[in-house]
Amino acid sequence: MEGIIEAQTARGVEFDTKNVVKKIMLIFPLCVPLLITSVRKIEETSIAAELRGFNCRKRESGYKKYPFRAADSTAVFLGIFLAVAGRFFPF
Repeated sequence: MEGIIEAQTARGVEFDTKNVVKKIMLIFPLCVPLLITSVRKIEETSIAAELRGFNCRKRESGYKKYPFRAADSTAVFLGIFLAVAGRFFPF
């Protein structure tokens, strides 16, 4: 809200009035950009949470644990072997 007020002040709108009605009439149009910005941020956050697998409809989160298996160990050792072989026997 402060950023929007500063932008409007830079455009020449004076918010330093003591008249309450006039002050409300000056601030009321600022609610629309504030509402649009808030809805946009909420939408972006919800999309990011959904892409990361977070699901609010369940008691537990959408995070899934993947145990480390024998095939993973084989892949790690194969990667290390290829890195060492590539260092000593460049192609």
